[in-house]
Amino acid sequence: MPNDKVITHHLGRDYIGLDNPDEETEGSHISYPKNVEPLKRPQFAFPVGVVRKGFSKEAGKRWILPDYAFVPPGIRPIDFAEEKIKTVTPDIWRMMYPRVIQGAEKYHSARHAATMLSLAAYYPRLMGSDFAPTTYRLMMPSLKAMVDQRVPLKYISPDLLKAIRDCNEYKTKIDWQELELPAEQGVFMLPKGTITHPIDGEVAFIFYARQKAGPFPLVTPDGNGLRTGHLEGDRFVFTVACPYSPNLVWYDSNITKENRPEIEFGNVFWDTDPESRERKYQEHGGNNLNYDWPLDRGDAEFIEEVGKILFGTLIALEAEPTLLESSSRQLRVVKGKKGKSDLDIWSPHIIGEKYKYQPLIGPHGTHSAPRWHWRSAHWRMQPCGPGGHDRKRIRIKSMEVSKALRPILYSADYERKEVT
Repeated sequence: MPNDKVITHHLGRDYIGLDNPDEETEGSHISYPKNVEPLKRPQFAFPVGVVRKGFSKEAGKRWILPDYAFVPPGIRPIDFAEEKIKTVTPDIWRMMYPRVIQGAEKYHSARHAATMLSLAAYYPRLMGSDFAPTTYRLMMPSLKAMVDQRVPLKYISPDLLKAIRDCNEYKTKIDWQELELPAEQGVFMLPKGTITHPIDGEVAFIFYARQKAGPFPLVTPDGNGLRTGHLEGDRFVFTVACPYSPNLVWYDSNITKENRPEIEFGNVFWDTDPESRERKYQEHGGNNLNYDWPLDRGDAEFIEEVGKILFGTLIALEAEPTLLESSSRQLRVVKGKKGKSDLDIWSPHIIGEKYKYQPLIGPHGTHSAPRWHWRSAHWRMQPCGPGGHDRKRIRIKSMEVSKALRPILYSADYERKEVT
């Protein structure tokens, strides 16, 4: 298992592909030249096996030469990857796609999410954890827990998403270690058209995980025969999938307890220091086996918008747990034919299914009547003891401010009501 200190400050994107399919290399990934043009990004290549592997005494590390299958003309890389996963490693596919979701036509496909998650489990199995892209190494400590829970996907309702994106009042810092999460790891599925990277296309889902230091089980034994890994310190990670890009791009970030115990909106992930970016390139982009690449200034707005959606959703769920009141339910089971597995068909678990957003009308935002918004959790010195002369540090949960101005929720029978 690689030393996680290597990716303590990681912020970047992973390309799952090769620069030139006609050139074989020692390693599953090739690092980009620093002045790379968007059109020169690698094409997707699926590693179907390992041709050769060994150990370099000069470099002091293993090397591996995978056998790749390339995408035929006219087929989307995400569809090609799905078929390869189902053929080459059907057990991982069944783990990551345990049920069929029906009734989520407005959202990105659960099959595409399962394909991307399957790749995160497959690469370490084939090549070893030390050859997995950084995105997959960040996800590894939480994938087994996801599988044990049958990979629960939570779909953010369009109206709740509007409220989160329109809210500009996230001013306090977020203590991610104390934030009350719906689960320690999860996947938020996004409505189609939510957020699009100018080059890599639409984001289908956001994976998040709060991970504790110590040993963790792998989904399956990795290419080195390891069944467990070890995490050096507590951290909060998130990964963003762009499954419709030609090279199945991931964006990721690793927030560690040691370096970033708190985060704040507007500066969640982005680092504007050019020397820092150069250092990150040397530490991560220069590793030709992980194919990682630090973000550039053009990605700043995209990353901050993703951060607002992710942490805005988590803050909203802590402030209003009833947003999770609906749940996924089994609709029916279709018997498989000719030895195929049965299809377990479920409805989507929609966050804020009854939530109806109404833009605020009229003056707002004054001290006496601030705009409705979610206030993130924070710490306060609370008076206590005789006469209130002593102080103790307490945590104030996320809450709503100016609740009277909040958007309206509708009941299941569409009768308007205020939720108290």
